[in-house]
Amino acid sequence: MLATDEGYVFDDAYDIAEVGYFWERCHPESFHEAQERFVQEVDPYAMHVMMPCESDIQLVQMMFTEWLVFDYVAPDGHNPLYHYMDACNGAGRCLTADQLKQVEHSQFFSQFWVIAQDEEHETALLADSKSKQLFHLHNGLVACNENWEDGLLGLRIAHIDGEWHMVGGIPLHDRGLCKDEHVCAAEMSQYHFEGPTAKNNCAQSYLSCARDLIGARGRYRGTVEVVAYPESESACSTGLL
Repeated sequence: MLATDEGYVFDDAYDIAEVGYFWERCHPESFHEAQERFVQEVDPYAMHVMMPCESDIQLVQMMFTEWLVFDYVAPDGHNPLYHYMDACNGAGRCLTADQLKQVEHSQFFSQFWVIAQDEEHETALLADSKSKQLFHLHNGLVACNENWEDGLLGLRIAHIDGEWHMVGGIPLHDRGLCKDEHVCAAEMSQYHFEGPTAKNNCAQSYLSCARDLIGARGRYRGTVEVVAYPESESACSTGLL
C-alpha cells in the first residue's frame, strides 16, 4: 500500500487542516471525543511505541484530521465542515460559500480503479469499485501518475461547479490488486447518495482503510510508504502522540 500526499488539495484551494483547527479550538469537548473514537476504531501503531518516527506521526495526524472534518458526526448530527461553514458565514479561505456547501453535500470516500488518464487536461476517469459508477476527476496528480494505472486508489472526492475534485488529505494506493474486468459501467455525471446510511458506510470505509494502514494490526502497516508530504503543516494537532 502506498500513501502519498503531493498535490492533495485541488489547486491548493481547500485546506482541511483549517477546519480541523477550527473544531479543536471552538469545540474542544467534541474534538476530544472524536480523538477517543478514532483511537478506539483504528488503534494506531504509533501509539504503541516509545519513539514513533515523524512520518508515522504525520500519517496518523493527517488521517485523523480528514476523518474528523468529513466523517465525524457531532452531537447535533452535523460534521465539523458544516459548522465551519456556519461560523465563517459560508465562505472558506479560497472557496465560496456555495462551493463549500457543494463539498459538504457531495463528498465521499471510496476506492477506485483508474480507467484512463489524460495528463494534458489533468483529468482521470475513475470507476468506483463498489458502485461501478464512473467519475471524471480533475486532478493533475492522479492524471499523471503512471504507477496508478493498476491497483485500487482510495480517494475522497467532491462535486464542485460541475466537476469532481479530490478533497481528502492523502490518496491511498493498493498496488496488489488487479483491475476488475467488469468496471465498464454507464457514465454517471454526479454521484447520488441514497440517504444518511450511505454516507455512514463511506465513513466506515475510511476508518477501515485507516485501520489497515496505520493500525497496530493493520494489514499494510509493514509495507506502507509515505511520499512527498507538503511543506506546510497539513493536519491539526491531534494530541494523540
